[in-house]
Amino acid sequence: MTASTKLYTEELRAGRWPQVRARLRPLQEWERPPDADPAELRMVEFSRHRGGLVELAEIDWYSPSEHRELVGEFIHLFGGQAPASDEKVIDFYARYGPLQERGEATDLPAWALRLEATAQERLSTEARLLMCEPLWWLRERARDLGTTYELYRALKENRLSFLRSRIGAIPQGKKLLALSISDGRIIKTVTDDDGRKVGSFSVEQLPAEEMKESQGAWRQLDDDECISWANQLLADQLVIGENRSERRWSGLLFTAGPARRGGPYGDPPTAALRLVRARSSRDLLAAMYLQLGDLVNQRALMRQCEGCNRLFFPGRTDQRFCDPHCGDAARQRAYYAERKVKPASGKKAAAKRKPRGTRAR
Repeated sequence: MTASTKLYTEELRAGRWPQVRARLRPLQEWERPPDADPAELRMVEFSRHRGGLVELAEIDWYSPSEHRELVGEFIHLFGGQAPASDEKVIDFYARYGPLQERGEATDLPAWALRLEATAQERLSTEARLLMCEPLWWLRERARDLGTTYELYRALKENRLSFLRSRIGAIPQGKKLLALSISDGRIIKTVTDDDGRKVGSFSVEQLPAEEMKESQGAWRQLDDDECISWANQLLADQLVIGENRSERRWSGLLFTAGPARRGGPYGDPPTAALRLVRARSSRDLLAAMYLQLGDLVNQRALMRQCEGCNRLFFPGRTDQRFCDPHCGDAARQRAYYAERKVKPASGKKAAAKRKPRGTRAR
């Protein structure tokens, strides 16, 4: 291994962001909008090891092919029902850094655009330099990514019943104008016969006024409509990564993992440096959508681990767990759970029985 290869390897093992340190603090009340996830009341902040601030957007580029497990790890960590532990959040940020998403045509971070104007004026210097992110924002982005991947998987496996359940029906006499994804929910925008927008809603949040007007009359999309709209929605989501990236040359270190046959980068050996020309971004969120796009382009699927529910790339067709340690832990949990519910028998059971008869006076 050459000196440059060794240095590059050590830098990756130490984390992509060794020059900054992340910490978690309680979220201020004004730092979250009323509709934000109430389960996440924490903010991630960064600081230099020796003090001072630096704008992270100028530090590095992200390439989707460099960390193949990024999307699955992000969805599992921030998109689940339970909040992620402080230790796992800090570890994720130490390796990948922040999402770094700015609002369009503004210097504010994208999450700050959800706040009231008075709250935006109170933003700290760290927030304006993308040096902090609220975890409610990460949960929403993880759910959006999770829904995007579910959409692709349902289309690939031709699961029309799943697509219908996620897209839902539209009011009778109305036309579907557009689909979008917000906080993991598929939002439908409908119009009347004259093309005027009637409203936007999801399966989970049906419009009360529309229900009254249509008296509960709804129309299910047919198979062709369902597939067509789902494909368009998937394309719109993947364009997020394309719009925030550019094609460039970079030297990538391919870490351990199953070989990708037929992929655009071939099958490089483990821990090998290779010069590739691919789309890269300084926006971590865009890089994750690029990674999903690469997955769609290769017609590949991730599998959900039966032990921890993490999405992973299987190395074998019969692989059920993301790694051997997770499989061992799942088998141990199943073993002890079986022992706990197993009824007592033999001498131990007899000893536990209470003697019959009345108590002597």
